[in-house]
Formats: sequence, C-alpha cells, structure tokens
Amino acid sequence: MEENKGIQKRIRIHDNNNWKFIEELMLSSEYSKNFNAVINDALKIGLPLLYERTFNLTDYLKSQRKIANYENGYELRDLNNSVDELAVQVGIIKYLVTNLYNIELEKLEGTLSVEQIEGGFLSSLPENLQEIEDSMLAANKRREKKNE
Repeated sequence: MEENKGIQKRIRIHDNNNWKFIEELMLSSEYSKNFNAVINDALKIGLPLLYERTFNLTDYLKSQRKIANYENGYELRDLNNSVDELAVQVGIIKYLVTNLYNIELEKLEGTLSVEQIEGGFLSSLPENLQEIEDSMLAANKRREKKNE
C-alpha cells in the first residue's frame, strides 16, 4: 500500500457534540488551535476501533492494543486496578468523614454514646448527601446502559 502523507481530504462533521469536543481540544495547550492534530489523534484512537468493529478482528486488534499499551508504559489492567483501589479508598474516606460528622452532630445534641460509635450506628450519610449520592449513582447507571 502506498504511503499517503499530506493528502488533503474534506470532511463534514454533522454531530454538534463532536464539534464541541474538537473545539475544546483545540483550546487545550496540547493542541493549541491545531485542528489537524486533533483530528489525526482522534483517528489514531478511533479508527482501529472502527476497523475492528467493521471487520470483526477483535483478537488481532486486542493483541495490537496490548503491544501499544506496553509501549506507553502501562496496561489497561493496571489502570483498572488503580481505579478499583481508588474506589475503595474513597469509600473508606466517605465512611470516616460520615462518622466524624455524625459524632459531632451527636455531641451537639448531647446524645453521643460509645455504643453508637463502636456499633457503626453513626455511619449513615445525612439525608441531603444521601440524595445527592443516589442521584449521581442513578445517572451513572443510565450512562452505562446508554453506552451498552
């Protein structure tokens, strides 16, 4: 196959969300208003996925992605492990902060007891924060379903 460096093609981008992404990327310091750099990087990321889906080449491209990930110094599995660890750490922080908040509240009300602290009775989120957390989790589930 002959090399096609520098050949110009015209494209139409109909999706306004894609235009917003392109415009935001062009404002970043990495691209500094360079439309061609944004599009070429987007093609590097998305074209192999489109090719894989079109020609059903999952195994071949998975191996190629694994090689590319090693070249970049990480594996997707490592990234997933980091995200999982982060989720656990955030959960622990949430538990501790919730307990501290509820302990202070019980102190102010004069109803704090050792049994409440040791029994974990003070680990529930205040209602307003629980509502925020629930709505964020619901929105995340909707996004996941939409992306399936």
